Amino acid sequence: MEMWMAVVIGGAFLLRFVHQHWQP
Repeated sequence: MEMWMAVVIGGAFLLRFVHQHWQP
C-alpha cells in the first residue's frame, strides 16, 4: 500500500468523522 493512499483514505475518514460529529 502506498503512503499517499493511506494518507488520502485516513484523511477522508477523519473528515467524515468530524463532519458527522461536529453538529452544534
